[in-house]
Formats: sequence, C-alpha cells, structure tokens
Amino acid sequence: MTHGHLSKQKASAWEKSESFLLRGEMFLASISRACAPVGIIVLAMSTCLASDTVYEPSASDPRVVAALVAQKRLGEIMQALDVAGIENLMAPDLLVNAPINKVANRENVIARLKASQISYVPGTERTIDFAGVRGDVVVIMGEEVTRPNKNAPFAGKIEHRRFTDVWKQFNGVWKLWIRQATITKVE
Repeated sequence: MTHGHLSKQKASAWEKSESFLLRGEMFLASISRACAPVGIIVLAMSTCLASDTVYEPSASDPRVVAALVAQKRLGEIMQALDVAGIENLMAPDLLVNAPINKVANRENVIARLKASQISYVPGTERTIDFAGVRGDVVVIMGEEVTRPNKNAPFAGKIEHRRFTDVWKQFNGVWKLWIRQATITKVE
C-alpha cells in the first residue's frame, strides 16, 4: 500500500502548531479535510494516520481522539527523556511485551530509558491501522519504523515493528496501560 505524504513545509507548519494537537475538534477537522487527498497525514513528523485507518466507533469519538493525542505526546516526552511527563502518561501498572522479547513493567521501562537502552533518532514513523474503543479502553494498532541509537538494541539500523497500545483513563488522564511491540524487520 502506498500513501502520499504532506510536503515538509506543511508538516513543519503542523509541528509548530501545538494547539492543533490539544484541541480534538481541530485535530479531527484536519484529518477529515486532508486524509482523502493525501493518504497519510504526518503529525509533527512522528505519527502517521493512514487514510484507511479503521476507527471504532468513529474518528470523532472523544476517547479515540484523546488516546491518539496522548500516544503522540508520550512519544515526544520519551524522546525528550522527560521522566515526570513519562510517568504522567504511563499507567502505574503498565505492562509491555517489549521488542527485546521480554515483559517489562513501568519501572523497567523508565530505567531502560534513563540508561539509553530505549532511545531513537527523532522522526519515528507510525502508521495507524486501527484505533477503537473496547469497553473502557482505547486500542491502537499499527506499524512503526524507528531508528534506534545510543545503547538501544539495533542502534544505527532501521527497525520495523508491529504494535498494539491499550490506553485507559486514570483519574481523567489517558495513560498507556498495555503495550506490545514486535520487531518484524531490521535493516
């Protein structure tokens, strides 16, 4: 499946517009206007939503919007190694089936971030195949392409992964509760 991409100029303009991500209505309006003609929307050069993404019950569901915004924000703060921000967006009982083929909890993930064992070159590409509500959680599934660096496994290579993220509200804040990421190819 091939998708067109927004020009770097348009993507840069979106990158500068922080309020774009903070207001769900603007987020959804932009997706609706741009998704059909371009196929993929690049949000701040790190998250992509495919035009054939399945949304349940809909792309305008506030839970879906909130989870997608939280997912993007978590990626940004992990890149910046903002531990307080990371702790705010990860559930206290976070569970990750990590790409290192081990199950990790929140403390392990944070320790690995601090040791640069989870570290990527900016610009992770993410294609969302599914974003939908299941009970009291939002499930997001798709593919991500990362470029590990520093002390991370496969540093200096390109890593393709399939992922499933489960987001749940804790005291009114959407937090990553469960994550699975499987490496499908390393180049």
